[in-house]
Amino acid sequence: MGPSAGEAVEVEAFFSPSALHPRPLSLRWRGRRVSVEKIHLVHEAWEGDSRFLFYSLTAGGTFLELRYDSERARWTAAAGSQAEG
Repeated sequence: MGPSAGEAVEVEAFFSPSALHPRPLSLRWRGRRVSVEKIHLVHEAWEGDSRFLFYSLTAGGTFLELRYDSERARWTAAAGSQAEG
C-alpha cells in the first residue's frame, strides 16, 4: 500500500534546466526507500499564481499519484493504491 492522500513523501528528484518538470528518482515514506520504476503521466495545474505538478508513477510495485507544490518545494501523495499483478 502506498502513502495516504495528503501524506508528505520525501522524494529524490532530478531537476534539469532543460526539462519542463523535475524527474522523481526515488521515494521515501514510513522509513522505506523505493526506486521509481516508471513515470506514466505528468500533469500541470495552476491555482492562482501557484504551480502544481501531478505525477502518476510506479514505485516499488505500487501505483502512486504524487503532487509537487513548486512554490513550497513540497511533495505529497495525491492518491495511492497497490499495483495489481
